[in-house]
Amino acid sequence: MSHFWVIKVTLFFTSCTFPRQSYNMFRLSIPKKQDLINLYCLAHQAWKFDRFQAALLIANHAFFSVSRYIHTVIDARLVTQSIHLLQHDKTFIPNYFIKLTILKLLLSAVDYGMLMVHGKNRQKMDAIICRKMTLRLVECYLRLPYSMQVKDSIRARFRDVVWATEYNSAIFENTTGAICQIVETCIVLAITSSTLRKTSSLAVSVLALITFLYTGNTIWTITRVSENHLSRWKSVAERRAASLSEFPFDSSESAQDLKLNGSARWLLRELKTESERIPLRKDEVPNSDSVRTMINIFELIGIPALAALFGLKVDLETYNLGQRSLGRVVSNLSGVRSTTEELYKTGVPFARKYTECLSLLSTVPVEVCNQNNGRITRLQQIQFESISFSYDNAPADTEDEESISSCEQGIGDDSDEFEESSAQDTKPDMRKALCDFTFHFEAGKVYSIVGKNGSGKSTLVNILGKLYEPSEGQVLVNGIPLSNVPEATWTQNLVMVAQDQSFIWNGTVRDNIAFGLRNDQYSAVEDEAEACGVTEFVTTEAFLGDKERSLSLPGVELERWVDNFSGGQWKSIALARAFCRKATASLFILDEPSAALDPQKEYELFERLRREREGRITIFISHRLQTCRASDCILVMDGGRLVQSGSHKDLIKDESGIYAELNRLQNEDWQDI
Repeated sequence: MSHFWVIKVTLFFTSCTFPRQSYNMFRLSIPKKQDLINLYCLAHQAWKFDRFQAALLIANHAFFSVSRYIHTVIDARLVTQSIHLLQHDKTFIPNYFIKLTILKLLLSAVDYGMLMVHGKNRQKMDAIICRKMTLRLVECYLRLPYSMQVKDSIRARFRDVVWATEYNSAIFENTTGAICQIVETCIVLAITSSTLRKTSSLAVSVLALITFLYTGNTIWTITRVSENHLSRWKSVAERRAASLSEFPFDSSESAQDLKLNGSARWLLRELKTESERIPLRKDEVPNSDSVRTMINIFELIGIPALAALFGLKVDLETYNLGQRSLGRVVSNLSGVRSTTEELYKTGVPFARKYTECLSLLSTVPVEVCNQNNGRITRLQQIQFESISFSYDNAPADTEDEESISSCEQGIGDDSDEFEESSAQDTKPDMRKALCDFTFHFEAGKVYSIVGKNGSGKSTLVNILGKLYEPSEGQVLVNGIPLSNVPEATWTQNLVMVAQDQSFIWNGTVRDNIAFGLRNDQYSAVEDEAEACGVTEFVTTEAFLGDKERSLSLPGVELERWVDNFSGGQWKSIALARAFCRKATASLFILDEPSAALDPQKEYELFERLRREREGRITIFISHRLQTCRASDCILVMDGGRLVQSGSHKDLIKDESGIYAELNRLQNEDWQDI
């Protein structure tokens, strides 16, 4: 019994190396309760992604556990027979030795085949987990309201988790592998503990030496494991899938364009298609470690030689089986420790961030609308009824701002607070971007909105695009409240060209024009690219990206890459994207559409807007009053209020008005200056 405790103490200290590592091992093996829940949820989700592949992985681990113990028993008996042979003992049975050798070779061949199968299953499972986790994260982000998508903190959180998904896709493999190793260790220890009690003191000492060598080799191997750099841009499909998955988190303009163009389903469909086309990386079968081989040779040859030389009288069957079993226990403990450390350092933080991202969706209210009330066939009119809007009332971090401001102000005298509050009550609300805005837009007309910077022009069209909800009043579409219209229905009727557009890099010009189109609408891409002048400077099959970086990409010799365009060329691509949706859209909103366009392109644009205005409400924002002459009605904004409206001829007659003042400034004769 005392010899058994010697082995246990030796095993404990050699596997932990020194007390500090022992403490770290104990600490790492007990993560927080919430971290365990997150890991379980992540592993359970991976199981649901593909139950068949997950079951195959678990079956492979179970097979390798059984196979390792069978190898242990066979090796122990082979060593025993070898010692009998060296000692010329009559107990040596040649046929038995040959059968054991053949069985070991056959089992090794099966192990090699199963290792190849396990490698392929692991790659498939990792690819499935990476693809579906990325899809779920992108889908969750796209379902968030626009006010949350534009926050840098939320966008950065999702971007970091999506990037880390590729490096944490093996979390299911590591978790199941560690569990199987723990179960295997417990079974082997239970069997070994009953056999070691019959071993002599000298055999125990030699066994402790072998255990120490095994453990030292394992620790040394773990310390020199190098970082595996995953190759990037392995294929065209991987390059495109990476660009599509990163696009929603690039900037606030990306979220805006996805929301306004109704492109969420298109992006998810393209991302899923390209993800499934990514080829699996080749994974080489790991080679056996040379030091471990030397220890095995020392066991098979050195120990029997010492036994024959010094005439050791030990129970060879018990000794060899115990020695092999404890070597396996040490290896399993080291594997469990390294896996636990990896899970604690990378898996647990990733599971926590991944769960936090998905939990954000639970805070978003479900869009509920009446199908009859929310149905829109064709826009006839849009009514703004006493609309007011303040960015303080928008869904943002208002609580954080209030808490920060209160902390900065501190606690002052009561009289000062009373005077300050009284002064604030007497001041007008200067933070309102819109104030009591009332106007009716009718189909078949072109409207232009003008005004000074900060007068509320962009806020007005953002409310019309359902990016923000008004603080007061309501917007009626054909008599139906805009809040009752489903977002998917509204985006089909809406085309909006914002001041700043976002584009998919490492994608073609065709992809950027067809942004969010249905498959049956792709035929309009080439026509609109030609109509908007895009084909004058680039082909639709050209890729947007860095020329120098693209030289190292596969298949680049068959592709054309463009790294940048002029401002007018970018605007032409954005306009082509907008006009591709003219078949279904009955509301066109353009914010500074002629910015960066040359006079010829500007004239062609507004001439087209007037020519195709039938059955459509066209609204554009412009600081160039010359372009406003093409509109049927001009809205003049100032301080968030509608101060003037009418045609160019009517507004120019009011010389004291803001429009006449702006017109004089733009048409003033500068020759005397």
